[in-house]
Amino acid sequence: MKKAYFSRRLYKSEMDILHVTETSYALELFNQAKRFAFQTLVREKRWGRKWYPSLHIAVKEKYGLNDYFANSAVREANALFSSLMELNKIHVQQTEEKIKDVKKKRKTERTKLTKLLKMKESCIKGNLRFPKNTNFVLHKSGIISLELKNRSLIWMNSYLFEHRYLDMKMKRTKAKVGCLKHRLDRLEQKKTKLKEHSRVRRQKVV
Repeated sequence: MKKAYFSRRLYKSEMDILHVTETSYALELFNQAKRFAFQTLVREKRWGRKWYPSLHIAVKEKYGLNDYFANSAVREANALFSSLMELNKIHVQQTEEKIKDVKKKRKTERTKLTKLLKMKESCIKGNLRFPKNTNFVLHKSGIISLELKNRSLIWMNSYLFEHRYLDMKMKRTKAKVGCLKHRLDRLEQKKTKLKEHSRVRRQKVV
């Protein structure tokens, strides 16, 4: 457990009211100057040009601060702006990783859909064939079976297999591919917006 044996903490109730008023006004003015400096940095980044020859002098003249307070406000604004830019980069990286994962999932689902379509076509032609590395078995009696981890599925003929399994599976897979595409589009839009925020746009102020 940490203990403070000495503290410089000041209490308003123990200070002169005039001193408290002056301190509160100074803090409010400093925060306004810091906010103005930060907004100026954002505008300069957005429009790609300097708004003032010196931000330090602009803050000093606008709020009537001395060099110490003006410099502190500009430094804190710069630190906040740098943190914002770094955070934006992290968001871009995270979005790119999500895009990569979604693309991988979509590719997997598309591969599944292609296999199902080939099975559907072969079933329509009356020559049912299954892709390699699958657990489907077509018995001589015409019965089709599928061995899964915890259960087995059986269809008495190719017609039932086509309509009770293939059609339902294709419908679900198509819906999943559509959802992944929608999610991918949203992530791409998010990535574009994030990059626009971090990129300088050279435009004229109207």
